[in-house]
Amino acid sequence: MPLLTESLLFLETRMIRVKVRPLFDYCQKKGVEPSELSSEEMEQFLQY
Repeated sequence: MPLLTESLLFLETRMIRVKVRPLFDYCQKKGVEPSELSSEEMEQFLQY
């Protein structure tokens, strides 16, 4: 059972990083807030 526990721990601690500078540059260019972006637009700034 340790393998299952280790796998679950990995899934829980996996982080998604956001490319903040390009995100804010994009939002300024479009004149919107990050919260107003669609999921498709936001996806380009996420690193898994």
